[in-house]
Amino acid sequence: MVIRKIVYLVILIVSMIFVTSSIIWDGMQINNYDQLYHVNLGFPITFITQDQSAWEPPLPFRATYKITKTLSEFHALRYFCAVLTVVFFLIIIFEFWRRKIMY
Repeated sequence: MVIRKIVYLVILIVSMIFVTSSIIWDGMQINNYDQLYHVNLGFPITFITQDQSAWEPPLPFRATYKITKTLSEFHALRYFCAVLTVVFFLIIIFEFWRRKIMY
């Protein structure tokens, strides 16, 4: 029982790392300059909206998280839902794997 709680805690930490890192490797395809005003980032649910209109990239452009020259809006509820989605998915995989090993 204690091992299961430790595994669930590890799953939660891994999920938070995965969702947080998704702003770096996940991106949004930009086809016109109007889309640069609302760049949505995050996976599986977008939780950061950035205004990247200060950038003038050649189009089409794959927009990723920018640290400088951007205004960011963090949606905490969406982040929480994204983490929970990944947690539930990993717990289902863990439970199926655990039951397969036991039988």
